Amino acid sequence: MQEIFAEMKKRMSEKRFAHTLRTAEYARTLALRFGEDPDAAYLAGLLHDCTKEWSDDAQLNFLSQHGIMIDSLQKLFPQLYHARSAAIVAKETFGASDAVCSAIRWHTTGCAGMSRLDMILWISDLIEPGRNFPGVERLRIFAEINLEDAVLAGMEHSLAYLEGKNQRIDETMVNARNWLLNRERK
Repeated sequence: MQEIFAEMKKRMSEKRFAHTLRTAEYARTLALRFGEDPDAAYLAGLLHDCTKEWSDDAQLNFLSQHGIMIDSLQKLFPQLYHARSAAIVAKETFGASDAVCSAIRWHTTGCAGMSRLDMILWISDLIEPGRNFPGVERLRIFAEINLEDAVLAGMEHSLAYLEGKNQRIDETMVNARNWLLNRERK
C-alpha cells in the first residue's frame, strides 16, 4: 500500500492528492462502520482519481485502446471518463481486486445494483472532510447512521445541484437513485 501511496503522490497535483487521501481515510472509516473491508475501501479511495488529471483526449485514447468506445451521448460527460480509466489503471497497474475496481468505476455516478463498497466510495468522495457545500453536514450525519440513506440523499443532492445549474444528467445516476428508492420500499 505504501508503494501505491507514493505513486499517487507523484502522479497527482497536491490538491488532488490531498482530496484522495481524505477520501481514502473516510472510506476506511465507513467500511469499518458498515462491516466492509477497510483496506479495500482505503485502496479504492487512494486510486479513485488516479487518472482525473488526464486530458479528455488522453482519457478517450486510453479507453479506446482498452476496447471501450465512448458514444455521442457519453461524450456529453467528459468529467465521467476518469472513473472508467481509473478502474482500468487500478486493475492493470496496481492489481486491484474486481470489487475495488467496481467501486472506482462507479464512484462518479453510482449504478443500479451498487455493492456496499461501491456505495462507500461514492459517498466518501462526495462528503470527505475537505468538502464544503450547503448540505454536506446533513449528508455526513446520514453516513453515520445508514449507508444506503446517505447515498440516496447524496444522489438527490447531486441531481438537484445539476438541475439547478441546468446541466445534463447522466442516466446512470438517475438509474442508481431509482434503484435505491426501489430498494427502500422492499
